[in-house]
Amino acid sequence: MESIAYLSIGTNLGDRLKNIEDSIELIDREAGEVIKKSSIYTTEPVGFSAETDFLNLCISIKTKSSPEELLAKLKSIELLLGRKKKSENGDYQSRLIDIDIILYDTIIMTIENLKIPHERYHQRMFVLKPLAQIAANIYDPSLGKTIKQLYTECIDQSTINFYEP
Repeated sequence: MESIAYLSIGTNLGDRLKNIEDSIELIDREAGEVIKKSSIYTTEPVGFSAETDFLNLCISIKTKSSPEELLAKLKSIELLLGRKKKSENGDYQSRLIDIDIILYDTIIMTIENLKIPHERYHQRMFVLKPLAQIAANIYDPSLGKTIKQLYTECIDQSTINFYEP
């Protein structure tokens, strides 16, 4: 059985556009068929300061993997692309690549290292804006609102712009 998962991808180190392109190619090959891609956006770091802004986008994939299997595949892709720890002592830091599962069908689950829907995505404009571009009418099963509603109601005032190479 195939499921639809929505992923957020971000990077602010190295060749950011290549990091995104490489991650999408690997996701398509290893984790599930990429069926939609949002535009790429430039966004300021959230929760820490960095010299370089992030490039962010969202994709949807058709996958045969369970959420746990998908997470393992995405973590493997991050490591393959040079990913280090997400945070140091609980503080966020710059990263080569960050791939998060935002939604997976209508599943609500919490296990070690995985919470679906992603626990903070609805508070983050850098996820909501690209996600609304590809999944505006999808419902968040835990909040009972569409992505478009969450985007409209989001109080995050972060700067987010279309990326132009």
